[in-house]
Amino acid sequence: YGSGFGHFCTGSLIASQWILTAAHCVTGTDIPEPYQTSFCVGADARTRSGCVLTEADSFHPNPAYDRAAGTGDIALVHLATAVTGVSTYTYNTTALGAAYEGGPIFWVGYGVNDGVRDTGGGLKRSGTGTINRIRSGTINYDFGGVMPCSGDSGGPGFVTIGGSSRVAGVVSTGDVDCRSYGTDTRVDVWASWIA
Repeated sequence: YGSGFGHFCTGSLIASQWILTAAHCVTGTDIPEPYQTSFCVGADARTRSGCVLTEADSFHPNPAYDRAAGTGDIALVHLATAVTGVSTYTYNTTALGAAYEGGPIFWVGYGVNDGVRDTGGGLKRSGTGTINRIRSGTINYDFGGVMPCSGDSGGPGFVTIGGSSRVAGVVSTGDVDCRSYGTDTRVDVWASWIA
């Protein structure tokens, strides 16, 4: 989602008027007001023909978010009108544990494809990585090929849980040039707050 045509973060439609994203995407002095922000449904956030825009009307960062500590980086965006004609994503409510370490995590986002030059943002991309550690509030992972980068923040990290693909993580941080590792905020830890 972003201001006008262009984007600054990614999010997941979890209900017809609710977007799950990262708290750092909706807090801070450089973030547009909700009424200046729209959510794009489509494959190309760079043009009017590439997506359907729905205006936001409020931001709801996790009250426990601590930017300095890097904890609780999860938020909700409420849309002024319902998104129709597309399916919503199921967010994970099952506690993740060490059994998921070594398994895959799959991302979708609109971030840049070159973390050094910061180019290529606005097109929907996806990639798969390997979970290397489940921590109390985060999922840490390694990857190769397509990976989360600037603009993918807030996007979904899908994990297969109980036989179905669920949003288990929200993209939060990674290495500066998007080449080797990253961290998602665990959704299950904040599932009651989301509900």
